This record gives sequence, structure tokens and C-alpha cells, in this order.
Amino acid sequence: MRSSHFNQRPRIAVLVDTSTGWGRRVIRGIYNFVHKHGPWDIWLEPRGQDEDLRLPRGWTGDGIIARISTLGMARHLRQAAVPTVNVSGIALPGVDLPRVTSDNLAIVQLALNHFTDLGIRSVGYIGLPRRSYSLIRQRLFVEECQRRGVANHVFHALGGVGGTLWERQRSAMESWLASLPKPVGVLTWGIKRGIEAIDAAVRRDLRVPDDVAVLAGDDDDLLCRAVRPTLSGIIVPAEQIGHDAAQMLDRLLKKQRLKERTVSIPPTGIASRNSTDVLAMDDVDVVAAVRFIREHAHRALLIDDVAHAVATSRRSLERRFQKAMGRTLGEEIARAHLDRARSLLETTDLPIPKVADNSGYGSPEYMACVFRSALGVTPLKYRMQSR
Repeated sequence: MRSSHFNQRPRIAVLVDTSTGWGRRVIRGIYNFVHKHGPWDIWLEPRGQDEDLRLPRGWTGDGIIARISTLGMARHLRQAAVPTVNVSGIALPGVDLPRVTSDNLAIVQLALNHFTDLGIRSVGYIGLPRRSYSLIRQRLFVEECQRRGVANHVFHALGGVGGTLWERQRSAMESWLASLPKPVGVLTWGIKRGIEAIDAAVRRDLRVPDDVAVLAGDDDDLLCRAVRPTLSGIIVPAEQIGHDAAQMLDRLLKKQRLKERTVSIPPTGIASRNSTDVLAMDDVDVVAAVRFIREHAHRALLIDDVAHAVATSRRSLERRFQKAMGRTLGEEIARAHLDRARSLLETTDLPIPKVADNSGYGSPEYMACVFRSALGVTPLKYRMQSR
């Protein structure tokens, strides 16, 4: 129920778990919005991902931001009769609340592009059993693979609970991974599934990443570095989800019309770690060229520099590179410089001229031109959006 205090700061309940990196980053995004546009009085309690999130008895407030995962939770929040914004990727039947979530298709496309860049031509997906949101991503994964003509495989997880089920599921995953053509790139629903995939591969004496490259559909630096080999993850825009959900709720509180009731935000990139640190190509010169370009993306590079480093003729290397990678050496160099600049903008506070200098661009003006052409934004705008 809505607070009746005149001119009181809005009372907002945030029902998002604090036990995962995703949840904490969503909450951070909410606070970032409040810091700029508030103030709000926020009610928040430490909660686990699988806990039953509920409003405290007798709570009165003005709005809610919640990860709505069940119909029961949706009914509970509906009783509060206040504007509510959903940050869950779970589409529930009959629940049509304004929602901000990750773009599943963009996640799938980014994962497939990553595997393609590694020279991997066979891919698999490990999701969650009978979870609608995981099945949606699975469907998009299969459809995108078919559109690209990429061989794809899906692990059909076992349902239920219990210790024996866990053992049977692990055994089934081991057998499934062993049966796939190698090398194979595997996209998993989240970090937990990614860790399970690495464990299953290692138990079958499969090399990670040489035989099985594993990429999680989310990223948490602590959890991903706690497994061996360390796990690569897709960086979902959790902070922006929280920020945009708060912005959407703010419009609702002010009785302003929403431009869109559902907003899907694409991932910002991939945190590459050991589980995908492989180049699965037979041409050793092409592999050496890719590694040289990526390792020297901090400085200006010419195609002749790459050919000299690989100790082969430029013409031969260009022809073989195009055949193996599906793009030119010049395009690979441009990609490496752009990836380097994006990473520095996302993870450091270096001034824009320093970012340009450390990304192989001759000037910040040229880097800005590249960003506008490739991404449609300036480097400064990109930094603001990624934060």
C-alpha cells in the first residue's frame, strides 16, 4: 500500500538476492540511479537466490523493484498495489509488469561469435531442467546455430532433487561431453553450470579448453576464478538493468508514460579466462598471427608487423588468415584495438587520451571516429553506459 505522507521521500522495496554477483550489481545500479536522481528510502534485506522473497508484514511504501521468479511472488507483490518493476529474465504467464532484463539473443550471438573467433565450429548448450527462461535461451541458441550453419548439441538435464540425482546428472553430463565432436565450445546457463561442465570434462580426462571450451552465460570474478581452469563468463549488464529499472520506476511514481514496458539490454562483453583460452585451428601461422595481434593491441599495428612476427610472407598470411578466420588481417587488427579500448573504458579510470594511446589509436579523435562508426557512441558515452 502507498505511503500517505505528503512530500515524504519515496519508500522503495528492493527484492533482489544479495548472494550472487548479478544481484549485487543490480542493486548497485539501483543505488547509482538514486545517488543521481534521488533521494529514496530503500528497504533491502540480505537474501539468497533461492529464498522466498517477500515484503515484510505491514510494509507500506510507494514502489517495488523485484526479481519476480514465481507466480506466488507476483501475486504477493500485486497485493501491495504500488508501481512495480520486474528485473527477472523469467517470463511468467499472466504477469505483465514493466520489466528490464538481459537480451537473450544478444547473449547467444556473443557466445557464438566468441567460439567462432577461437576457430571452434561445433558448439553445445547446458541449461536448467524445465525452467522456461533457460529453455528460451536454449531455443534461441539452436535457432541461431541453424541460421549460421553451425553444428549444435543440447544437454537435456535431468529434473528432480536428491543426492542420487546429482550423481546421475553428473554422469550424464560427462557422457554427453565425451560424445561431442572435438573441439567443442559449450555455453552454459550460468556460472554454476559452467563449473559443473568443467568438472565433468576433467573427470573424463577431456582437456579444458583444448577439447572442451566452456563459457558461462554470466560472470562473477570471485566464483569464476575459484575453479581450475578459471571460467570465462559473459558480462551481463546487471548494473544497467538496476539503473534502468529504477529509472522506469521513477517515471511510474511521477505518473509518466513509459516508452517501453519491456527493455532488453545486451551484454557488454566477455571476461575471457582459461576455460576458453584456445585457438582451435590447424594453421599454426594463423594462430600465431591472432595471438600476436591480441597481445600487441596496446600499440599501433600494421599487417607487415604481423607477417614479420610470424615469419611468413604477407600475401600468403593474408590469404590463409581470410580462409581460416572469415575476415581480413586488417579487420582483426581493428577488432583487437576496439576490444582493448572498450576494456580500458569499462575497467579503468584512464583519461580518454590515455585510453587511445594504450589501444593503438593515433589520437583520441581517431578513436572517437572508430567508436561512432562501430558502436554508434563516443568513447565517453560508452564508458558512462558500461558503468
